[in-house]
Amino acid sequence: MGMRLVWAVLAGAAADLAGLGLIAAAAWLITRAAEQPPLAALSVAIVATRAFATGKGVFRYAERLTGHDVALRAQAGTRERLYDALIPPQQPRHGGADLLSRMVDDTEAVQDLLVRCLLPAAAAAIAGLAAVVIGLTVLPVTALVLAAGLVLAGVLLPAGTAAAARRWSARIAPARAALAARVADLVHGSADLAAYGADDEALAKALAADEALATLERRQARVHAAALAGGTLVQGLTVAVVVLLAQSAGASSVGTAVLALTALVAFEPVLPLAAAGERLAGITAALRRLREVRSATPATTDPATP
Repeated sequence: MGMRLVWAVLAGAAADLAGLGLIAAAAWLITRAAEQPPLAALSVAIVATRAFATGKGVFRYAERLTGHDVALRAQAGTRERLYDALIPPQQPRHGGADLLSRMVDDTEAVQDLLVRCLLPAAAAAIAGLAAVVIGLTVLPVTALVLAAGLVLAGVLLPAGTAAAARRWSARIAPARAALAARVADLVHGSADLAAYGADDEALAKALAADEALATLERRQARVHAAALAGGTLVQGLTVAVVVLLAQSAGASSVGTAVLALTALVAFEPVLPLAAAGERLAGITAALRRLREVRSATPATTDPATP
C-alpha cells in the first residue's frame, strides 16, 4: 500500500503541475500573440499548451484511480479489523445502531483522511513550490508574496478551521449514533411503545436527537463556508499584490500576465485544504470511536488449557 500511496501523490502533483504549466503557457501564448510575432515564435507555446492540457486530464484520472484504490483498501482493512474485534463476546457498551454507525460512518473517515486530507495536501505542496519557482524566475519579489499567500491559505487557514471545528466536530459522530439508536428503537419497538403509550415520548426523543445533529451540522457548514471564503479572499489579495508589484517593477505585459495567472492557479489545489482542516477534526473523532471498539476487553477469554 505504501507504493500505491506514493504513486497517488505523484499523480496528483503531476496533475496540479500540468494545470500550472497550462495556465502559464496559455497566458504567455495569448499575450505574446497579441503582439503579432511570426507564427514560428509561438509554435513551442502552442505545443506546450496542448501537452499540458492533455497531461492534466490523464494525470488527474490516474490520481483518482490510484488514490481511491489506496483509500478503499485502507477502509476495507479497517472494517476487517473492526469485525475481528467484535467476534469475541464483549460487554454491552454499545447498542446495535451505535455499532452500525461506527462500522459504516466512522470507517469512511479512513477514506476521507487519505482522499480529502493527505493526498491533496502533498500534491498542493509540490504545486505551490513549483509556482514559487516560476515567480522567482520571472520576478523574485512576487515569489515572496505568493509564498506568503500559499502558506496563509494552505497552512494557517486549515489549522484555524481545524481548531474551530475541534470543539464540536467530535460531537457529530456520537449525535449521529444517538439518532440512529432512537430511530432503531422506533422501528423495532413500535409495538411495545404503542402498547405502553410511550410512542409519543420516543418520537419526541428522536426529534430532539435529529435537531441536535442538525444544529451541529449547521455549525460545520458555517465553518466550511467561512474557510472557503477566507481562502478565496487570500487568493484575490495575493493576485492583486502580485500584479501591482509586477507593474511597479516595470515588467512586460507578457510577464505580468504569466505572474498573475500563475498566482491565481497556484491556489487551486490549496483552497480545498481549509475544508480538509475542518474535516480532519471529525476524522480524528471517528478514529477515536473505532479504537474504543477495537480496544474493548472481551467478556470471556479462552482458558490457557482445555
